[in-house]
Amino acid sequence: MLKLSQLLALALVVIALAAVAQKPGDRWLTYLTAASSVLLLCVVFIADKQQQARLCLRHQHDKTAEPDKDRTLPITAFEHSPADRLAAVVHQPQAPGSISEAWLNALPMGVIITDETGRVVSINEKASQLLRCDCAEPVGMSARAFFPAYNDTRNESFINALKEKATGRFWELILCAKDGTEIPVDLSVSEDTAANTGRLVLCLVDATDRHKVEALKKEVISVVSHDLRSPLTSIGANVDLLLMGSGGTLNTEGTRLVEGMRREIRRLMRLINSILEIERMESGKFELTLDMVPLPAIAEAAEQAVAGLAKKREVTITSKVPDIDVRADGERMVQVLVNLLTNAIKFSPEGQSVIVHASENPPWLELKVSDHGRGIPEEYKETIFEKFRQVSRDDKRKLSGGTGLGLPICKTIIEGHGGMIGFDSKIGEGTTFWIRLPLV
Repeated sequence: MLKLSQLLALALVVIALAAVAQKPGDRWLTYLTAASSVLLLCVVFIADKQQQARLCLRHQHDKTAEPDKDRTLPITAFEHSPADRLAAVVHQPQAPGSISEAWLNALPMGVIITDETGRVVSINEKASQLLRCDCAEPVGMSARAFFPAYNDTRNESFINALKEKATGRFWELILCAKDGTEIPVDLSVSEDTAANTGRLVLCLVDATDRHKVEALKKEVISVVSHDLRSPLTSIGANVDLLLMGSGGTLNTEGTRLVEGMRREIRRLMRLINSILEIERMESGKFELTLDMVPLPAIAEAAEQAVAGLAKKREVTITSKVPDIDVRADGERMVQVLVNLLTNAIKFSPEGQSVIVHASENPPWLELKVSDHGRGIPEEYKETIFEKFRQVSRDDKRKLSGGTGLGLPICKTIIEGHGGMIGFDSKIGEGTTFWIRLPLV
């Protein structure tokens, strides 16, 4: 996770460089740089809090999972929803004060149990809190009465909608409490098919906090898009003019300082652009243009893009890609491969090689990028595809210029192709990142 202290140090460096490089009459550039740096600190700090809030929401959804279940799936994509995991307990007959009832009341989510007609049989304490009523009050009522969108429909239509849209996944609806308060909830449902009773289990998770996080995220994106990127672009253009001699000839030390300032501005722009791109992906504005593309052309374009970095690090790139076509978005696949190659080059010792190789392994086409670096430490393997995740301070030299968003973006792109991405790594031997795309 990017630390606020690291960004503060970066901001101070940018401000100092601007102050040293500019003439007394050009102090406005220093002020713009300072303001932009402070704004960026706020953006990343809020983004960090947003990520923590998401993790809290995910943890709340996962509290009912068994200890050995995979807890990394997003809220809207559980393989087995909470309602499915509760079904074995709540579909059994319960006596007041029984262990099952006590267990249901201890859950952090609301549970409503209905009969085959959609009428409430029982609710737990969390559901009563959401509905602002006693646990016994809703018994016998139709569950659709709690959802304004279905007040004017028949019970049968409501039950069919539940089964279609909320079985095995979450469906967002507005819940109307007894006092008229409308609460956004994530709803998941499970049916008692084993005992053939027709009972339904409705699991309700209050989505109010998630909505607040989403509103905050929109505000942050607005700040990044309009109040931060534009002035940084202007500052970068002025720095380029300084290096071209528009403000007079710079001495050697002045040139070195201004070039350092330009590097840091470009780094900030990369971070901003990455934040905006991953936000577009998460908001559903991410589209792929799929076509049959020659795999060697993708590899060649990516290798050319990182040729300068490879030369600087004295690392060679070896390509072993067969002449086959793949159904993909060519530009996006180049973007993914450039990211993987860049990381491989940064982690490779001088004089070593990075290998790009591909093979057909039905039903997949496998594309791999291998390096001979020190490998990925065990403590980072579980979180390497999470946003803003980077290695420790000891590895700062290896990851200079990184934003912690490259791999999450790669993962989203590959999954958008219906594929998978992962890695194999051994300490002291190197790392191989692999991509699997469906064969046509």
